[in-house]
Formats: sequence, C-alpha cells, structure tokens
Amino acid sequence: MRLKPKGKYGFRRTLEYLNGGTTYLKENVKTISVHYRTNSRGHEGLQRFWHEKVPQIQYKNPKVQIFSQKNEDPIPLVKVYFGNGTRTKLDVEGKPCDKILDELEGIAGKTGEQVSGDQKLSLLTNPANFGLIGRKCICEIPGQVPCPAKVPLPKAVHAFHEKEEKS
Repeated sequence: MRLKPKGKYGFRRTLEYLNGGTTYLKENVKTISVHYRTNSRGHEGLQRFWHEKVPQIQYKNPKVQIFSQKNEDPIPLVKVYFGNGTRTKLDVEGKPCDKILDELEGIAGKTGEQVSGDQKLSLLTNPANFGLIGRKCICEIPGQVPCPAKVPLPKAVHAFHEKEEKS
C-alpha cells in the first residue's frame, strides 16, 4: 500500500513530481527572487509559478538559491542574479504560470544540447554509475570493500554475538 503525501501541497514532495521538471539553469545563475502579493489581481500566475514550478526548478538546480518576498512589492517580479554581478528583472504581471516559466527559460535556461552534454558528463563522473561506464562491480572503485570472490572478508564479531556464545 502506497502512502499519500500529507499536507496542503503534498504532491510537491514526491519524486515523480520533482523529476517532471525540465528547467535546467545556466551555470552562472546564482539567485532567483520572486516578488508577489498574496491578495492582488495580476499576481495569481506568479503565485501558481511559485507553488508548482519552483520546487521542480530547485530539485533540478540545487546550487541555485531561490526565495520569495511576499507583500513587499506592488508589481509581481522575478529577478535573476548572475555570477558576474548582472541581474535581470522579469515583469510578469497578469501572465500565466507557463508563460513565466518560458520567459525564465529564455533568459536563464540551458539549451537542449547543453543539458544533454551535462547529463553525459555526470554519468561518467558519478561513481554510483559503476555498471554504465565499463566497471562490472562496485569493488573496482578505490575505497570500496573488495569482492569476497577475490579477497576473503574479515570475520565480523559483534558484542551481542559474544554475549550469546558465553551464556
């Protein structure tokens, strides 16, 4: 039996939902700030963007800081800060969630070729992918326990086993 995620927006914590995002940001994007009001017309699309799309963007881009400021600015804005000190403002008043995501991808998103190249590189550099890059076993990676077929494992003695044998 599979448990349902609890809470008002529990679906946002499921891996299926987080993996559904396709937005990869460029390497020089450092921070994204989202400014909206909770009870104003024209801010609904940005509120929906914050609740639906931002968790997926954060999951796919863990090095980017994303935060919101509620009820401080009269105009809904998305600000993108780059590593070289430049910043860009997106005026998103009255725009739907998907249009906001398209504009963000146009300014700060990677292209399809950049994403596929990064995924290939991560496959080769991630030591957890030992079966995909020519290694047959995890024991071939330095620092791992050797295979019992090649080197016998030391006998593990635990304190609770010793107590049972003595009594």
